[in-house]
Order: sequence, then C-alpha cells, then structure tokens
Amino acid sequence: MTANRVYAMSAITALTAQNTTGVTDIMEVSPKFLAEQLDGIFTDIYPDAVKTGMVASGELIQVIADKLTEYKAGNIVVDPVMVATSGARLISEDAISILKSRLLPLATVITRTFHDRM
Repeated sequence: MTANRVYAMSAITALTAQNTTGVTDIMEVSPKFLAEQLDGIFTDIYPDAVKTGMVASGELIQVIADKLTEYKAGNIVVDPVMVATSGARLISEDAISILKSRLLPLATVITRTFHDRM
C-alpha cells in the first residue's frame, strides 16, 4: 500500500469469535471508545476516503455518522456487512433502520454482498 502512496487506518467496532462453521460471539467496543478512535484518525492524517464494515449496533452507527458529519468526511463507502459467510446475523434489527436513516445518506458508494439484505 505504501508503494501506491496509500496509508490505511482503522477504527475497530467489534471483535468476533468465529471459525468456518459460525460466529459464537460478538464483543462490541463502547461508543466512547469508537468516538476516540475516529477522533484520533481525523485529527492526525485526514482520510481522503472512508470505508465502513461490520457495525453491529445502532449506537455505534450513530457515532460513526456523527463523526463523519463532524469532520466533513467525503468519499464514503458504506459496506454494511450484516451476515457472516456462515449465515450468522451480525447486525441487530434496530441497527438496520439507523443504518438506513443515518449512515446510508452520507455514502458516496454503497456495497452489498449476496447474503446481506436490508
């Protein structure tokens, strides 16, 4: 990536316990911790683009949407990973409506995998 003059940064939303047969547990970070990670990114090396991935709860989606708005982020790719390859659900039902109302309107590009349905 460095050879292509690209520098990647990440903000972790959750840890998953999983293998090829399924997801056994999801441990989310706190909204405060996610906000601190995003502040650290945006106040250090301002990103030219942002890509989201698995965000399991509505509360974390709201933090992401708030920070993207606060920092006037552009080139936002929303990749709402909602179902694991094994078929396990990775997002709560209430989070889907918050995703639709808060995060999708900020997106430049929205991806969707075969298993994910909104």
